[in-house]
Amino acid sequence: MEYLPLFRGGNPAGDAILEYQPPYTRITIRTTSRSGLWRAWLIGESGEIKIGTLEPRGHEFMITRKFSRQDLAPAGCLSRVELRPASESSGDLNSKLYPGSESSGNLQSKLYPGLKSSGDLQSKLYPGVDSLENPENLKSPEKLSGTLERRWNGLRYLAFPYERDKPFPRPDLFCFARLDDINARKYWIFAFNSENWPVVPSQTPF
Repeated sequence: MEYLPLFRGGNPAGDAILEYQPPYTRITIRTTSRSGLWRAWLIGESGEIKIGTLEPRGHEFMITRKFSRQDLAPAGCLSRVELRPASESSGDLNSKLYPGSESSGNLQSKLYPGLKSSGDLQSKLYPGVDSLENPENLKSPEKLSGTLERRWNGLRYLAFPYERDKPFPRPDLFCFARLDDINARKYWIFAFNSENWPVVPSQTPF
């Protein structure tokens, strides 16, 4: 077992645990931050590797991932783990895929000319949805143009129809989504706890 220093916003935030389980290395991260969603990055002397978005569990956020030697090789000698806002990395990805789109807003204007805000884009893609930023802002399920909602076992589930010509509804929550079939149609399924934090849906309650 080995420990790597964990940083959030340039400040120490604990340690990341590395356990060697040949042929894999298991990485576990825990933090008590409640100030939004954070994505973990493994930093080495020659590069960095995305670990994933931390999942809320009780009073802490955590993630566990396994990497092969080939997966870790591009980073070189590992030195630390950094937590960055989940939205930050998706913006970086946008700029790489669409040069000149430094922000998600610029990307939206490139893909959908005439749309002034993410809210405009969301209302165009998902009629009846006031805002995807907070699941409590969703209107009643029957007005969501195919979107489903159900409360089950203390969680609130939202299912958005999967369509090839539409972008993913919440890029920053990609790690929390489950693609599943409901009545012979594919849906992106999200689950939220009582505090509206996203959690990984273990099953489909529809």
